[in-house]
Amino acid sequence: MRKLLITGGSGKIGTAFINEAYKQYNIRVIDKKPLDISSLASLRVEYFCGDISCYSECLAACNNIDTILHLAADSAIDSDFRNSLLDNNIIGTYNLYQAAVEQRCKRVVFASSIHAVSGYPRDVQIKTTMNVRPSSLYGVSKCFGEAVAYYFSNSLSLSSIVVRIGAYNHPSDYKTWLPKDEFDFFISPEDLHQLFFSAIEEPGIEFAIVHAISNNKYKRLDLTDTIKLLNYTPAHDGFNLK
Repeated sequence: MRKLLITGGSGKIGTAFINEAYKQYNIRVIDKKPLDISSLASLRVEYFCGDISCYSECLAACNNIDTILHLAADSAIDSDFRNSLLDNNIIGTYNLYQAAVEQRCKRVVFASSIHAVSGYPRDVQIKTTMNVRPSSLYGVSKCFGEAVAYYFSNSLSLSSIVVRIGAYNHPSDYKTWLPKDEFDFFISPEDLHQLFFSAIEEPGIEFAIVHAISNNKYKRLDLTDTIKLLNYTPAHDGFNLK
């Protein structure tokens, strides 16, 4: 059974994925916050209380790990760079990749964001081959992570898949949280989980950027490469939420 490290596993995305993935993988979580997952999952998931801005804790967390799903980050768009983004999104991401190489991990799946390219006009559909264009310092931090992923893949032979996540939320939040102008980059938990499973399992990829949105009627992010590389078949549509 594959040994999977999930950084930031106590967050909304990590918690939902763990509750689906614990039967398929031996999962270890590193997070500063305690886990709140289902009772069945908690029996099989190893929790490591740690901070990825500390390199020694990254090394310990990566020991005997095959694949890493790197979710840990400060995800607030208006986060302060010096007081949060620098440690959590910049130093932490570098530490994690360097520890992965030192501990001989095989792949890192990096959770990037649409905010790495949100500077493009709203009527432009963004392809994975287009230059990054952030509109916030949070987006800048995700551009840094994408560059780190490429560097470690190209120079140090660590397989890296960048997953640019759109507007993620749970079904109970659909009508109360998601603004209507974000339906074009909506992604459901089920569709994101499918992408994560494929990014973890798909062999032969040294580096790739894929887009994580559902099969929305209008798509801010182009899905052509994602479908081709990961056989992605999204089931939901942000414009048809029930």
